[in-house]
Amino acid sequence: VNISSSAAGPGGCAGGEAMDVNVGDRLYIDFASKETKWTQSVVNLANMKKVDLAFDLKGQDQNWAIWDIETPGSSRPAEDTFFEKSVLTFSSPVTSCQPTSAPEVDYFSAPILSPDGLHCCIEKMTLKAKRN
Repeated sequence: VNISSSAAGPGGCAGGEAMDVNVGDRLYIDFASKETKWTQSVVNLANMKKVDLAFDLKGQDQNWAIWDIETPGSSRPAEDTFFEKSVLTFSSPVTSCQPTSAPEVDYFSAPILSPDGLHCCIEKMTLKAKRN
């Protein structure tokens, strides 16, 4: 959870407990913001281990969705990372859900906006380990 103002507490990035995973493990990830509370849950489907975080945002908006893998000492994952069946749910209707930026070597399938404008579905994204 990115903290960009003092409204939600100390500056920087707030995170919960870390979990070691192996290359190739499938993770189920759920992030949600409701009222003033941010929750996130990650389940490793290989062994069903789970980590959670609940954080009071104290009114601070979370209006960016970034698919990224953070590793010690590197801004890229060890192997290509695949995100599947991502769904963004908006608090009010939008007219487009096209990403505003994506590195050229990464891939995402065409986003599909729901008829009511409240959901954006992206079937597959690839975050490349190596950049050419």
